[in-house]
Amino acid sequence: MKRITPTDIINKDFKTVLRGYDAKAVDEFLDIIVRDYEEVLHENEQLKRELSKGGGSTSSRREQAAAPDLSEYDEIIREMLARIDRLEKRVLR
Repeated sequence: MKRITPTDIINKDFKTVLRGYDAKAVDEFLDIIVRDYEEVLHENEQLKRELSKGGGSTSSRREQAAAPDLSEYDEIIREMLARIDRLEKRVLR
């Protein structure tokens, strides 16, 4: 499955209809999603670099348990975008 990029979010086009969502509110919400997603991607890359620098060294179980699972963040963002898309389709009906 292709990963959604911040550019994909920015370029997502929502059609406007009578009594539809407030375009400004949707844009503001998408701006928040883009900012958060970029932050997660940056953190993910940083953690990958740290992991690769560590070579073969092993971390304690406690450190591993404390590290966030970034794939969960990616999945949450994908679910949020899917919900927005479904809501848009319901309004356009």
